[in-house]
Amino acid sequence: LGVFDNSTRQDGGGDNQGTDISGQVTAVDPLAGTLTVLTDSGSNDSSSVGASVSVVVNSSTVFSGADINADGTVGLDDVTVGDQVSVSTSDATASPVVASALSDVTTGDGSATGGS
Repeated sequence: LGVFDNSTRQDGGGDNQGTDISGQVTAVDPLAGTLTVLTDSGSNDSSSVGASVSVVVNSSTVFSGADINADGTVGLDDVTVGDQVSVSTSDATASPVVASALSDVTTGDGSATGGS
């Protein structure tokens, strides 16, 4: 699984039109590299709100957020059920969605940070 330092961030875009999915984590399995997100927004598709989306991370996924487990890297093992996340992907219709970037906007105290 890919884990990266907190200074690494990717916002998607480029030649491929990226899609962001945001919502609350309802399940996470760091060993399998998967998480499930109950969406509160989706790009260009209001029907995706409230959907349960399976997300896969891999060695190319760029993470940002707090290093909750203090191991020196930010990765899926820092994401917990209840966290608010934003997932960037090139194809939000895939099943599962493959994350190019995952941003955990929940701080260490369980509250969400403000938008940028």
